[in-house]
Amino acid sequence: MTTRLLCSPAWRLLMPSALDRWWGTAHLRAGLQTARFCRISSTLLVCGAILWSLIGCASQTGLVQKSSPVVKPTAEPQSTATGPQKQPEEVFAITQEYFQNTYQKTEGFLRCARDLYDTGLVREAIPYLDTALLTILDSQIELAEFPKMAKLYQQIYDLNAKILKSNPRALDIYLDNRWSHFNTKNYTVPIVLNNSVRHFIEEYQTASRAFIERALRRSGRYMPMIKRALRKAGLPEDLAYLVIVESGFSPYATSYARARGLWQFMPSTGRRYGLKMNYWVDERCDPEKSTRAAIRYLKDLYTEFNSWKLVLASYNGGEGAVRQAIRQCGTNDFWDVMSSARIHRQTREYVPRFMAATIIAKYPEKFGFYIDYDEPVKYDEVTIRGWIGLKTAAKCAGTTYRSLRALNPELRRWCTPPIYSKYKLKIPRGTKDRFLAAYTKLPRRQRSRMLTHRIRYGETLSSIARRYGSSVRAIKSANGMRTSRIRAGRRLLVPVLRRRSSKRSNSRPARHLKWSKTVVHRVKPGDTLFAIAQKYGSSVWAIKQANGLKSSKIRPGQKFIVPILRKGKSKKK
Repeated sequence: MTTRLLCSPAWRLLMPSALDRWWGTAHLRAGLQTARFCRISSTLLVCGAILWSLIGCASQTGLVQKSSPVVKPTAEPQSTATGPQKQPEEVFAITQEYFQNTYQKTEGFLRCARDLYDTGLVREAIPYLDTALLTILDSQIELAEFPKMAKLYQQIYDLNAKILKSNPRALDIYLDNRWSHFNTKNYTVPIVLNNSVRHFIEEYQTASRAFIERALRRSGRYMPMIKRALRKAGLPEDLAYLVIVESGFSPYATSYARARGLWQFMPSTGRRYGLKMNYWVDERCDPEKSTRAAIRYLKDLYTEFNSWKLVLASYNGGEGAVRQAIRQCGTNDFWDVMSSARIHRQTREYVPRFMAATIIAKYPEKFGFYIDYDEPVKYDEVTIRGWIGLKTAAKCAGTTYRSLRALNPELRRWCTPPIYSKYKLKIPRGTKDRFLAAYTKLPRRQRSRMLTHRIRYGETLSSIARRYGSSVRAIKSANGMRTSRIRAGRRLLVPVLRRRSSKRSNSRPARHLKWSKTVVHRVKPGDTLFAIAQKYGSSVWAIKQANGLKSSKIRPGQKFIVPILRKGKSKKK
């Protein structure tokens, strides 16, 4: 479908599912209003085309020639037509021959529909009319550029209005038959085609179309892996389409309730099923680990409820809410529970949304989606002892930092977690030998930028973090600390998160300042850094550097390390 056609005012009328709503009896008044709009628009288009031909451009379009005789279709029309596959980043060229063939085919279907309608066979005319419209939609021909096709589209609309006025019940029967090929045997999870499911199919084709297109495109990365894991676990493969509703196949998706990852695990549920979450990693974003956790979760839910509809509702709203709803209703029928119990609206709509997404994902072309799927994710794994920065690892593998982050979405920082002695890092497929050869040649300081610091009197985690360009949270995570209390004499692992600046806050260079010993001073009311420096023969700059201070603000009760300065060798009197 071309851009102008999708952006036109009649866009909702040009989608197959919207056609059902267009033909619905409840929208007769809207259809008549749109009919007037289409008549005016087609008249303006025809007048514009005539004016364009008068100024000498008719020879470029090639559409002013005499039309060929109408060819009546010989084959039985199908309820849905499959258009040409959309090529990515490529403009489809509409040639004169292609236009004439499409026009003749559409006019033939329209003529058959008109003849059947004139003879009183309304039900038999509807499939031909539907096929005529879908032929235009799938041809990628822009009505604004081809007035001849726009006029034919107007004739289809007029005949549809006549059918709607004369026998609307015949349309309902046809629409029921149109969905008949979506039977249960085509799905491993039972699908029900009711008004709620059809409503969300239409929503995915219109308001949420961009989201569905992105989700289907990204599904190519992870769908083979997810289906393989579901098949190995003995679960229905169609549960893989649950990820469309949950995250749109984005491993970084985060909800307002703090659910993250492909399967949108809450923190408590993720920990229950073995997913690690800390300052360094969030395994809810790991596609493979989160998929294995989701499979275990779905198995547990199915063991309890024995109904995939209730399982899906529990996955979204929580098993506790579904249990309470079943007790209130006295039945375990999903539709009865959702209609009568006090269930959150998002949970009530969750199962119909899943069914609509599954139908579209299995038959995207039938609903106007022509997707260029992403390639499946392929990678090698290497074991990192200690930890390594991702930029350094990317250079070793001959790839980019962004590509390496995309392969390891569970990593929350710029490096592999230093709290693990070993960590499996994913790198692009085929780069393992190159990575290992470069990794063994790295100097130790590039492999792991983790320093060991011995705590001195008066130091705090904040001052240590500022001194080494780290953070309090990173130090606590690297040392497994729950509080910020530290004791002098102990050693801390300090991750260096950024390079320390070589600039000094004072104009005097550090090499001129030496001290032989230090004392610990407790700040008293009225003390200032200058007064403390004068008392011990030190300097404000030396005290600030020794304690990692950025300003001269101090408060009573603080303890500071005061270096006793000496300039060169002291002379005896």
